[in-house]
Amino acid sequence: MKFNFFIAFIFAVFPVILLISSCAFLYGSCTKGSWVYVADTPYAGGYGECVVGDGRYVYILEEYTVNYPPRFWRYDPVSNTLVNLNISLPYGTFRNGVAMAYDYSGNIYVLTGSRYKDGEERVIFYKYNISTGIWYRLADTPHVQGAGDAITYCAYDHKIYAFLGRAVYTGNYTPTEKSVFARYDPSTDSWEILSFPPWGGTDDGASLVWAGGRYIYALQGEYYETIPLRNFARYDILTDTWQEMADIPAEDGVGDGGSLLWIGYYDQSYSNVIFALDGSGVRETPGYNFSAYYINNDTWVKLPDLPYPVGYYVGNRLAYADGKIFYWQGSNSSWPGHGKKICYWLPPVEEISKIEISLSIIIVNNCMLIFMLRKFSVKMQNI
Repeated sequence: MKFNFFIAFIFAVFPVILLISSCAFLYGSCTKGSWVYVADTPYAGGYGECVVGDGRYVYILEEYTVNYPPRFWRYDPVSNTLVNLNISLPYGTFRNGVAMAYDYSGNIYVLTGSRYKDGEERVIFYKYNISTGIWYRLADTPHVQGAGDAITYCAYDHKIYAFLGRAVYTGNYTPTEKSVFARYDPSTDSWEILSFPPWGGTDDGASLVWAGGRYIYALQGEYYETIPLRNFARYDILTDTWQEMADIPAEDGVGDGGSLLWIGYYDQSYSNVIFALDGSGVRETPGYNFSAYYINNDTWVKLPDLPYPVGYYVGNRLAYADGKIFYWQGSNSSWPGHGKKICYWLPPVEEISKIEISLSIIIVNNCMLIFMLRKFSVKMQNI
């Protein structure tokens, strides 16, 4: 009886122990990788700033205040060079909440943002054509812009989706809704307002990303300056409805520098993953967190910390180019890295062992057990 109990115990417990060990091993592989510093921008971040990639280059837009000229840089990962691009637009064009989206066809769409005290005139929307270097003024947005702006291009229906607005209006103008969610049709140069997620509004760190198919994913941002918000949701294009998803694992909530990035358009092996920064949070401290969201099971995984913190200023920091994920620090010049660093992270792909259990039990003199294990190798993307 004792021997039979021992056999049953081995059968029940050993596979569980081995499974736990294997899961721990695989999880450790998924979270490794490191950031590599490559270059500095000439200036640190500013109140109007944003980053976007077109698969080949990284584009960085920055305007310190309305009294400074706008700056537009293109970083080339192959030559590791930074080029100043033409931006013949007046001082004060880009303000708090600048957001950019690439349409996979040579154009970058840009929301220009707004200061908290600005009024209803801040509805300016541009398209930048990469091949010609020309900026085109498009139809005004249907709502005033601000720190809660976010934008993404959706190849599912070839439209632009955007959050427009902010949490605070300190001037003489206060709209009925603090923020709205809207869609822009490039073929007709027109906007329409859509249903809004179950939030009071958007602000610092608000982000949008299309991740293939019919869904747009969103971070609310720092709508309340003292209460950490980790709200993450997705929008269904076909039904015009929102569904709340698992909160982003950000202790202080999402804040300045909050960002979302999907690279599945360029590399289908990452079609199930959205990369994210939660920024500086409600404490306004330097933000180092880098995470991955798995779409198929609605879960988050923490990835290696940023080497130089983001935050202090609003604006997306993530971009994809040359097969790598880049970020621009874009913070205050007094923070580590002086707000100028450009770095990349390349998830490693390597041979790792996956254990297949082949358990044989041989009884010798009623007491001896022999376990046979068989190994084989598989390639895995470690994210």
